[in-house]
Amino acid sequence: MKLKYLIASLGFLIVVAPALNAQDAGKNHAGAKEKQARMLAKFDANHNGILDPDEQAALDKFKAGKIAKFDKNGDGKLDKTEREAMRADHKANGKHKGACPATTGTEATPKP
Repeated sequence: MKLKYLIASLGFLIVVAPALNAQDAGKNHAGAKEKQARMLAKFDANHNGILDPDEQAALDKFKAGKIAKFDKNGDGKLDKTEREAMRADHKANGKHKGACPATTGTEATPKP
């Protein structure tokens, strides 16, 4: 009897887990598209729908400037501790929108 219950439980998990994971993936994908649209709107100076090399350079410079303040080990990327410090700083300064502005573009920036 216990074996049947175990097999039924495993079968249920095999069917349900991928469906739940797919729902989460869809949410992440939608968030990534929104982030991409915000960054494009902010840095696409000629409004052609793509980032030209000079526009991409402006975006890269913007991101590097945001990251440099918190990149304590100087490796050009934020580890877990550095990301937490950035989020805490943004939250303390009223800039926190639920995610990191350096990666989501939620902070107002001048046009390049």
